[in-house]
Amino acid sequence: MLNTNLAKSFTLVEIMVAAAISTLMVAAIFGILIAGNKSWQLGTGLVSIQDNARKAVYYLSRDLREITTNITNTTLDNNGDSITLNTPSGQTTYSLNTSGDTNQLEKDNTIIANDIKSVGLNQTDGTITVTVVSQTTVPRQGEKNFTLTREVRPRNE
Repeated sequence: MLNTNLAKSFTLVEIMVAAAISTLMVAAIFGILIAGNKSWQLGTGLVSIQDNARKAVYYLSRDLREITTNITNTTLDNNGDSITLNTPSGQTTYSLNTSGDTNQLEKDNTIIANDIKSVGLNQTDGTITVTVVSQTTVPRQGEKNFTLTREVRPRNE
């Protein structure tokens, strides 16, 4: 007589195959998470430097539209570099200062943007070209730069 109540169980080979498949699935999921994290860090860093460059260009453009005198072509790229703009409401001073490892663009001693590497102002034929370069270091990606340029025509010429 045959015993029909034999216990069904997994063999050692079946368990090892299941463990190998599970390990591969976990490794694939972990790889996707690491790639997503790198992408997130890069995206966050780029958004940050773009936002800082936009803020710097916005404030500079707004004040440059109101200037009452010509400016000299200048570049702010060292700690302590500054430029003073004469407007109908008074003088406005922009300066590039270093705080720790961050370059900050300040307007009348108030920080308006971080991670600013340089600011260039170039006046030709009544139009002022504003160029702002912002820079940050993204983990495992290195330094990333973003350059934003805008042309401004003063209203009070």
